[in-house]
Amino acid sequence: MPSLKCILWHVILSLYVKSKCMTQLHQVLINTLNDCAIQCNNCYSLSLKEKSIEMIKCIRTSRDCADICQFTASMLARESVHGHHLLRECAEICDACAQICQDNKNEQCQKCASVCHACAEACLQHLSISGLK
Repeated sequence: MPSLKCILWHVILSLYVKSKCMTQLHQVLINTLNDCAIQCNNCYSLSLKEKSIEMIKCIRTSRDCADICQFTASMLARESVHGHHLLRECAEICDACAQICQDNKNEQCQKCASVCHACAEACLQHLSISGLK
């Protein structure tokens, strides 16, 4: 039978490994959120230049998506207790942005759609792994 000291070390080591893995996953998510915000801002800027009434939905949604991704990344980076609450909303807005951008034929919108879709999946996956889903 293992000693109490051995059991405690095993628990501490397990918690450390889990914490280290979560920290790495956390950083990957923050990077994904920041990448999505950059792509959405690029999409927003290029869509404004088109001066087309059909792009209004894209312009508004990509701006919303950039804002929520930047804000969520900031909250997670500073380890705010409220950061994880934003992930579900962020995933919803990223999905909406991806759907709208997929309908546009320009290259930047297509790139934005792809990044937004990946970001939404990353947010939901992080919630699932964290046990917060």
